[in-house]
Amino acid sequence: MLFLLACAVMLLSSVQPSAAMERRGARLSRTSIYLGVMDMQCIVIDYENPNAVYTYTNSNPKVASVSEKGCVTGRKPGKTEILVEQSVGNQTTQVGTVTVTVKKAYVRGSLDYRPYKTLTSQPGYYRSRYEAGDPEHVMYDIRFDIAYYNRKAVYHFYSNDKKKLVLDTNGDVMGTGGAGAVRVTVKETYKDKTRKVGSFTLHIEHPSMDVPEPACELVKGQWRNVEAYLRNCQKYMIQVTDTPQPDIEAVAAAADGEYMPDQADDVLPIKGGPWPKMYAAEIGTRYLHVFMYDYTQHKYVAHLGSVKVNVRFCQMEFSMHPQGYPQERYNNKDGFLLRAYSSAKEPFTMNQEYAKLSLSVSDYEYLDEIGTKGLEVSSSDESVVKAVPDRLMDYISYTGNLFLTAYRPGTAVVTLKKNGAETSFKVTVKPVAVYTNSSCQARAYLTCDETVRKKDIVLASSDPSIAVMETLWINDPNFNGSEVKDAGFRIITKDAEGPVTLTASYEGREIYAVVLDVQKNRNL
Repeated sequence: MLFLLACAVMLLSSVQPSAAMERRGARLSRTSIYLGVMDMQCIVIDYENPNAVYTYTNSNPKVASVSEKGCVTGRKPGKTEILVEQSVGNQTTQVGTVTVTVKKAYVRGSLDYRPYKTLTSQPGYYRSRYEAGDPEHVMYDIRFDIAYYNRKAVYHFYSNDKKKLVLDTNGDVMGTGGAGAVRVTVKETYKDKTRKVGSFTLHIEHPSMDVPEPACELVKGQWRNVEAYLRNCQKYMIQVTDTPQPDIEAVAAAADGEYMPDQADDVLPIKGGPWPKMYAAEIGTRYLHVFMYDYTQHKYVAHLGSVKVNVRFCQMEFSMHPQGYPQERYNNKDGFLLRAYSSAKEPFTMNQEYAKLSLSVSDYEYLDEIGTKGLEVSSSDESVVKAVPDRLMDYISYTGNLFLTAYRPGTAVVTLKKNGAETSFKVTVKPVAVYTNSSCQARAYLTCDETVRKKDIVLASSDPSIAVMETLWINDPNFNGSEVKDAGFRIITKDAEGPVTLTASYEGREIYAVVLDVQKNRNL
């Protein structure tokens, strides 16, 4: 009986909201509308009755007009009210009143935001674009910068300093000269009447170059966008030399679009295109010189600046996840740098289970072998701890993992080698308390090309009367088809005390082993 009553209550609760929705009357979604002249918006009615007829009564048609479907069009600045009524059969009710405000167009204040409207004074750039009819010469689209603009009006632009900024009346930049601020006035012509809409400031700046101090550091194989150093420069020539001084005569003799000679052997810059870049090809120091193009002379005449470029070997760094453990650098004369997670004074300490080191590689994408590929990892005593590297597919944060599996208490030295560099750090494994008549989980990381299943794992115990082990899972810890597998086990202790060795094997190869000393819990 109680069950039937509960079902009835649930049924009523599910039906009542729908009924309430059906009884809800029509209402206005918005009671205020703001328009520009010749702009249009439609009145929206929520919970509209499909059987009703809606009418719209306008108090001031000169300000705005309204169609039979409730679409309002601005006619001239001012305010008007539109009464919305609903008729069903012979009954007419008021839905509500919408206040419509029609505004004059005006220039948004954001036009004075300095970085948004900065033009270059590179000689002849805008004039060449204007004469070529190139869309790049358009300064901006006025419709995005004027609020309540009139779709049927014509807008004109006027510069207050024609030496610095030459505009045509449509707002296209025809030329610039010198640097500084120029005030631009916008006027609107509508129905043979012209009025000032407003004004804003354009900032004109000379092309320049930010030179990194003391040098730009690149890894062999790395590229960098040259335009990251340039300001307000649309076209330029890159020259690479062995000396800090540029070869000005060679640049002056170079034809437009021609690459500088003998630049591909070391640091290779690519001129032109949307992503001009320099590529570090060989170890050493080079100098990159940038020259600005003069569109009126059709030559690269102005030396903007030079960048000292040091190309070095890649740098690898090892860090721990979670972070926060002390780190120490290990330098190598060959230029390759390894950072170990711990130092000789403070070895990495872990319980008798497992741990994971996150491998981070600085400038990793420029290595010949990405991530942990080619990395040699060894342990001085694999009966204490074993280290297994793994490569990750997620290169944004780090490039791989170093998995540590502890087998028994003690100390071992983990060594990492790559590209002629070598570093090592101590790992101390602390014993864990294991008591009789209890269970705990163990975990191991192993390298295996095949897809390992739980039933493929062979488990053994040196003394089943003390403890045994069962396989819980075999997974890919990174979910990316990794060769490293994550194996989980449950250790079950019996009533007896003493040392016991538990092992797990796959195809005759031991993949996990742990030595435990099972004791009775004296605190119970």
